[in-house]
Amino acid sequence: EGTTYVSGKLSASSFITALGGTAVVPDSVLTDLISAQTAAVAKAAAIKKIEDVAKDAAATTISLDDLKVAGVTAADVVDANLVAYQAAISAAADLELDSTAKIQQMVTDVNTAQVAEAAAKAMQAAITKIDSIVSGDPATTISLDDLKVAGVTAADVVDANLVAYQAAISAAADLELDSTAKIQQMVTDVNTAQASL
Repeated sequence: EGTTYVSGKLSASSFITALGGTAVVPDSVLTDLISAQTAAVAKAAAIKKIEDVAKDAAATTISLDDLKVAGVTAADVVDANLVAYQAAISAAADLELDSTAKIQQMVTDVNTAQVAEAAAKAMQAAITKIDSIVSGDPATTISLDDLKVAGVTAADVVDANLVAYQAAISAAADLELDSTAKIQQMVTDVNTAQASL
């Protein structure tokens, strides 16, 4: 019918004839239409599969490919987060994941939460590493990165003061450096002392 889509595909070798109302269309157009229809059917099926998981039921049948076929941006689907996606799907109420947009938002939220969780675990591990140095023992295993990961403001961590930070950590009593706030204060005190030398 002369649509923009079809007209853009027509060439000198393709035409529409009035004989019997028969339309002659290039194979590329038909292939595109069939591919689009097939993709749309697969997308609808994937969305239904995800939405059909009852609240609090196991979602272990949902795969990374299901999310991608449902329309989630492929780059946003993180392999390591599959179990977390499945947990979010299991926790979702009815109709909460009945569209590509809603499933995309769920994936985005899970990714954000996983990054935050990983950062929190890394921070706690760094704090524990610093606080675990026994008073009087050398703290040469503590690095500038350990201080930053422990939550100290990066701009406050002075490369030239590493040995002084290690000395302060070595001199600290048990539990004296068991939080970000306490480690931050230690760094501030060391910076002040070093600046006055």
